Amino acid sequence: MVERNTKKRILRAAGALANERGFGNLPLQSIADELGMSSGNLAYHFRNKEAIAMGLQSEIEDSIQEILKTYRVLPNLLDLDQQLQKWFFFLQEYPFFFRDLSEFDRLLPETKALRQSWVNKIIQQFHQRLLFNTQRGIFLPENPPNAYNQLSVCMWAQVLAWPGLCQTKAVHPDPASFKSLIWYILIPLLTEEGLAEYNMLIQPILSNPSN
Repeated sequence: MVERNTKKRILRAAGALANERGFGNLPLQSIADELGMSSGNLAYHFRNKEAIAMGLQSEIEDSIQEILKTYRVLPNLLDLDQQLQKWFFFLQEYPFFFRDLSEFDRLLPETKALRQSWVNKIIQQFHQRLLFNTQRGIFLPENPPNAYNQLSVCMWAQVLAWPGLCQTKAVHPDPASFKSLIWYILIPLLTEEGLAEYNMLIQPILSNPSN
């Protein structure tokens, strides 16, 4: 139990420092110094930086899998909004991960396909939501064909841009501001019925910065 708690403390410190400096610029000694432990003690729990990366990736995978479970839980636009809320808090905790994905690819090349599978699944969920809500009459039919597949990629790109936007102070770092960046992409595609649902369910949430 003590060893497990120590490992969690190390990973928490590594994540916090990676958020500040970037994972590629994070020597193991800095993690040890942050925790007030010797480099030898740190190496007892994580023998090298690859082991730290693997530990962080495991935690991140668990978080992403939990977010992906919140798909088609609700039969309306709140389903997307609630998942976006979870992405906001994920990015608050792990802004370094997707920003430093090339470093994880370098350190853990054997799990690169796993990381790509997460991204593919995320984009696929966005796409399937768009198609589902099109069938419900909430979004306009896609024009040209396959437009919503490309839009799903744009939605994910907007999610990934959030940490950088926060760093440059281009946005307010609150959930409503984060979600608005996605919703404002989608509003022009809403049908009359879709706009009514948006105004009833989503707009009140976005009007409250704490949401």
